[in-house]
Amino acid sequence: MQQVSVLTEEEFKILKNYFIDFDIINCFSSGKYISLIDRYPRKLTYEETKNTTLSYSKDWPHSSNFKHEYLLNEQKYLLLLKMAYEHNDKKSVYVFCKDFMHPELRWIDYLDEEDKDLARNIISFIKDNKQEILKVSDLDILAILTKMSLREAIYCNFFFDSTKSALIGYYEMIFLLYCKTQNTLNEYKKMATACNLFTRLPNI
Repeated sequence: MQQVSVLTEEEFKILKNYFIDFDIINCFSSGKYISLIDRYPRKLTYEETKNTTLSYSKDWPHSSNFKHEYLLNEQKYLLLLKMAYEHNDKKSVYVFCKDFMHPELRWIDYLDEEDKDLARNIISFIKDNKQEILKVSDLDILAILTKMSLREAIYCNFFFDSTKSALIGYYEMIFLLYCKTQNTLNEYKKMATACNLFTRLPNI
């Protein structure tokens, strides 16, 4: 796949220098410029969570109202990723996932029919290369990996080297945001607002 490649040794060194740990959730809490990106403006109460669909179910029928609502919210995150890509000067995005070392076709079960052919090609590439981090230059491929993360099939971290920032796949349709500067954090907050998403400090 021309739009997906493995990192060169030089690219790996540069990215490693920026972020130290690709499994960046390990150092997220110690970051100075961090945020949580959510569809809700605050942490839900226990009572609220009982009446809310927080996670995706691959068993939902196509006509499910739960699925319809979830996919509407998912579009907000796909737009956010597109905006982050454009803010990164449309340069390739580096995508890390520990599960890339053990790819499984079952990931496709979380996707809709129109996405499955491209997803199979992505998984085939991952199987052939056995790398935890990939260089992706195509928005359609980024969208597939984003959907897999939001639907909790796998959890991907998306690294943007021009802006020295990362979006971290997390539970319950949440992204964690890690930035190296306050200006970058402010730009992401603007992008999230434009996508009808909310930013706040974790656990608030």
